[in-house]
Amino acid sequence: MKTAKYNKKENDDLILNHYRNIAKNYRDTGNSSIKDQFIRDSEVNFLIMSIQEYIDNNGNAQISILDAGCGNGFLLDKIRNKFPEVTLHGLEFTPELASLTIAKDIKNCEIIQGDLREGVPFEINFDIVITERVIINILDYKEQKLVLKNISNVLKENGLLL
Repeated sequence: MKTAKYNKKENDDLILNHYRNIAKNYRDTGNSSIKDQFIRDSEVNFLIMSIQEYIDNNGNAQISILDAGCGNGFLLDKIRNKFPEVTLHGLEFTPELASLTIAKDIKNCEIIQGDLREGVPFEINFDIVITERVIINILDYKEQKLVLKNISNVLKENGLLL
C-alpha cells in the first residue's frame, strides 16, 4: 500500500479555498467555522470560563491573549466584550478572514495575517494562546509539531494553551 506524498502547496490551496468560501458565505457570523450553534456556544463558554479562571488564579487581569487562527474574529470579539482589560492579538492564515477581523476594529487588538508554520509574528509572549480548529487544518504531522513548537516559544512560563 502506497502512502500519498504530502504536497504543501496543494494542501494549503485546499485549506485556503475552503476558508475563502467560509469568509464569503458566513462573513463575520459565529457559524463561520462550525455550523452547530450548541457546540459553538459550548466552546466559547469553555474558553471564557478558562480565561476567567486563569485571571482569578494569577490575580492580574492585565494579560495577553493570542487567538492563533482567529478566523473572522468572532471569538476575539466575545473575549473583548467579557474582558475589556486584556490585550488581544489575532493571527489568521486566510487573508479574507483576517480582513474580516481587521474590519471589526476590536479595541486593543492587533491582527496579523500570517502562517503559524513560519512562527508567531508578535514581539511579545502570551499568557494564553487559543487554537480552535487550527492544528487539524495543518495536514502534515511534522508541520503540526512545528506549529506547536512555535506556539510554545511565545507562551509565557505557566501560560495556558487552549
